Amino acid sequence: MLTLAVVVLPIVLGGCTSAVPGQPTPAIPVATTAGPTTQPTPTAPLTTALPTTTPPTPASPPAPPPTTTQARTKASSTAPTGTTSVAPARSPTTTVLTTAGPATADPSAAVTFGSCGLARAATATANCLRESVSAFWSGELNQAVDQPVIVGPSAGQVPGHCRPALALETAFTCQENDTVYLTAAFMKHLARRFSRDQLPYAIASVVAHEIGHVVQAAVKQPGYAGASNDQKTSRMIEQQADCLGGVWAHSQSTWGHLIGPTYRTVATALITDISSNPEIATHGTPPERSAAIERGLAGGRPQSCGLATFS
Repeated sequence: MLTLAVVVLPIVLGGCTSAVPGQPTPAIPVATTAGPTTQPTPTAPLTTALPTTTPPTPASPPAPPPTTTQARTKASSTAPTGTTSVAPARSPTTTVLTTAGPATADPSAAVTFGSCGLARAATATANCLRESVSAFWSGELNQAVDQPVIVGPSAGQVPGHCRPALALETAFTCQENDTVYLTAAFMKHLARRFSRDQLPYAIASVVAHEIGHVVQAAVKQPGYAGASNDQKTSRMIEQQADCLGGVWAHSQSTWGHLIGPTYRTVATALITDISSNPEIATHGTPPERSAAIERGLAGGRPQSCGLATFS
C-alpha cells in the first residue's frame, strides 16, 4: 500500500522523617538547676566505662519496578489508495499506556538513541526519532527531509484522500502531503506488545520505515506514485522502505546509539504481529521484510536498497 501507516505509540515511559533510618536516636540533653556549691568529701576516684554502640542495620534494597503484560494479536487491513500503511494488531479492550519496568536484562537498556530513548512519552520519542531520521536523510540526499510525524491524529489533521486510513488504526504515510501519521490505537498496541527496553526500537522501526516513503517521494522513486495500484510494485516499494530503515539503523549502530541486531529482532517481531493476508500481499512476508531490513543494516548505504539516484 502506498499510504504507509506507522504508529508511534505514546510511551508513558512529600513528607519528612525525623530520624535517619537505621541510626540510633540521639539522647536529648535535659537542663538542670544547680544548688549552692558545697565542698565535696574526698572519695576514691571513679572509673567510668565508655558506652557501647550497636552499628546501624543496613537499609533493605528498594523493590524492583513493576512490569507490563505483553500481548500478541493479529489483524488484517487494507489501506486506501494514496497511503502506505502498517496494520496494527486488534484488541477487544482498550488499555492505558504506562511506563513498564524492564521485563528482562536486555542489553539494549543502555541504548539512548542519542537522547530519544530518554523520553518518557511515546509522542516525545516519536518526534525525537523523526528528527534523527530526517537529519540523516537530509544529509544523504543533500536536501531537506523534514516532513512532520503526527501522533494520535484527528480526522481534521489528515487530508481527505488519506482519511480512511485512520480506521485501520495503524501508522501510515499520506502521499498527498508526505506526512507520517501514527494513530493512538497503534501506539497503544506497541506499548502493550513490547517491554520498556524494546519499545523505543519498535517506534524507531516504524518511524524509519515511514520516513523511508518520504525519501522515496523526494527522489521520485520509480513505482512509488502508483504502488497502491499494483501488489508486486507495492511489495517492492514497502520492502525498499524496510531496507532504508535499516540503513538509518546502521548509522545509529555505528555511532553507538542502538544495537543493530536488536533493531532487526524487534522490527521483525512487529512485522510478524501485523502481517495478515492483505498485509502480506502488499508488503511481503515477514521473512522477506526481515531480509530487506538486514540488507540496509549490513550495507549501510542507500545503494544497498536500490534507491533512485544512488543505484
